Amino acid sequence: MSNGLQVIDIIIRQSWVDYANMTEDKDRTRDELICHSAIARHFQDCSIDFDYMHEKIMDFDFLINGRKIIVVTMPTHIETEHFDSEMFSSLFVRGARKKDDTDIYLFVTIIRNRVFILGWVAKPVFWDDQLTRFKTIAKKRYRILSQDLLQPMDYLEILLNDD
Repeated sequence: MSNGLQVIDIIIRQSWVDYANMTEDKDRTRDELICHSAIARHFQDCSIDFDYMHEKIMDFDFLINGRKIIVVTMPTHIETEHFDSEMFSSLFVRGARKKDDTDIYLFVTIIRNRVFILGWVAKPVFWDDQLTRFKTIAKKRYRILSQDLLQPMDYLEILLNDD
């Protein structure tokens, strides 16, 4: 398991903002679309071949070597200039997402003009009752994960490039 977050900091490009503003997507927010663009760029920079599932009705966002990845955009309700890992001591996914056909949850956030890739966790770990817990927030059930369970992106890059 990871010891603290090893984030990847990506400056948001204007073309990603333009794409998000022009795209009519009832299932994804503007910030989610920007994060997807940042993740796609990161995968390209790592020479990882991927399919982006934006136009398809799927339970996941990216498909890489048969592995299905959901990008989970964590909200930041705090105005801040700098990234602080303490803002993400707990990460969450709506309880209803347990049924999604996915293999990996990839956690990201936006602060000012940057996307931060926080890390990832395999679906079986995320839904393991011994490692995570449920919490009700605003009448919706969420699965809560400690950031200590997040894996750094370099582990994911090795996994995704493994044939």
